[in-house]
Amino acid sequence: MNLRSCGAIAVFAAMAVCASTASAQETVGKGSLGATLGAPFFLADADTKEGQNSRLVGLANFQYVFTPKSRLAVTFGYGWVAYQDGTRAPYKVVGPSTPDSTILKDLMLTKYVPLALTYLRSFKDQGKGWVPYLGLGANLTRLEIVNDRDKIKDPATFESYVNWAPGVQVRGGSEYFLPSNKNVAFDLNAHWSYLFSKDEERFPSGFTGPHSYMSINFGVNVYFWPIGYKPIEVPKGPEAEAPAIAPTEPGLPPPPAPAPTPDPTPDPPPVPQSEPDTTKAPPAPQLKTSAATVVKPAAVKSVAAEAVTASEDTTAVSCPIPPTPGAAGSGSGMFGIPGSPPANGGAARTPQPDSSPEERPTP
Repeated sequence: MNLRSCGAIAVFAAMAVCASTASAQETVGKGSLGATLGAPFFLADADTKEGQNSRLVGLANFQYVFTPKSRLAVTFGYGWVAYQDGTRAPYKVVGPSTPDSTILKDLMLTKYVPLALTYLRSFKDQGKGWVPYLGLGANLTRLEIVNDRDKIKDPATFESYVNWAPGVQVRGGSEYFLPSNKNVAFDLNAHWSYLFSKDEERFPSGFTGPHSYMSINFGVNVYFWPIGYKPIEVPKGPEAEAPAIAPTEPGLPPPPAPAPTPDPTPDPPPVPQSEPDTTKAPPAPQLKTSAATVVKPAAVKSVAAEAVTASEDTTAVSCPIPPTPGAAGSGSGMFGIPGSPPANGGAARTPQPDSSPEERPTP
C-alpha cells in the first residue's frame, strides 16, 4: 500500500478512539455505521487481471443486528486497479493524450462501484472480544474501463465500456470489540465477488467477462441504538398453573375438576365523613322546667277569683255609701254640706244594688 492508504487507515483508527464510551452488552436491535479501506485485485477475466497493480477500495456500510449472532449489512463503495507499464491491451485504445492510439495499458484504469446487501452470521455473541463471522449476499456493480480518464471503446461496436452487472458475494472476517467500549469494533475481512458481466454483443473485442474480484479490507464499526436509547422490555406476569388432576384407575371415570374459587369480594370503600356545616345557626337551647315551677291555669283562675272577692268585701265594709243629697229627710247640700245644691241639678241618685263576686267577670 502507498502512503495515502496508510493515512486513511490511521484516520479510521482515530475515529474508533474518539467514539462514545457508552457500554452495552446487548446488541439485539442495534445498528452500526462503519467504513473500511481495502486493496482489490481482479481474478477474472484474463484481459482485466493481466498486469494489474492494486490500488484502493473504500466501503461504507450500515448494519442492523437481528440476534446476538446475525445481522444484515448494506454496503456502498468505490474502487479501482491500475496496470503496470508495458502491459499489452487486447486492442488498440485512444485517449486525450494518445490520439494515434496505443496497445499498452500504461494509462488504463478499471473502476468499479459496488452496491451490496449481505447477511452476516457470527460464530459467537457480539459485544466482547474477537467475534468471527461469515456472510453471503448479492450486489449490483458498475464496471468502467478508462484510458487517461477517457472511456475506452470497443473497435468493433464503438461502445464505451460501461457495464452494469449483478453478482453474488461471500465475505468472511472477524470483529474485535474494544474492552473499554462495547459499541466500537474493528473489522478485518476478505471480500470476494462474482459478476454476471459477460457481454459479447457490446464488447466482442476484449474485456468481455465475466469478472470477479477480491479485496482485503480493514475498518471500524460504531454501534448505536437507532431510536436513541435501548428499548424497554415489559416483563410478563406469571401464568396461572392448571390444577393437578389425580390419576385414575383404568375403567373409572376421571374425577370432576375442582370448581374455581371465586375471588373474594373486596371491602367497600370507606364513606368519607362530611364536615359540619358552619353556615347554619345552632338550634336554640331548650330550657328545662321542674314540676314544682309549673303553674296550672285552673289554680291561677281560682287564686285570681279569691283575690277579687276579698277586695270587694273589704270595699263594701269600709266604704259605706253616703246618703244622696236632696233626698227626702236630708237637709245636707252638695258633698254633705247643708244648703248646697246637688251636683246633678238636684236629681236623686238611685242606689245600685250590690252584685255578688260570682257574677262579676274575672279580670
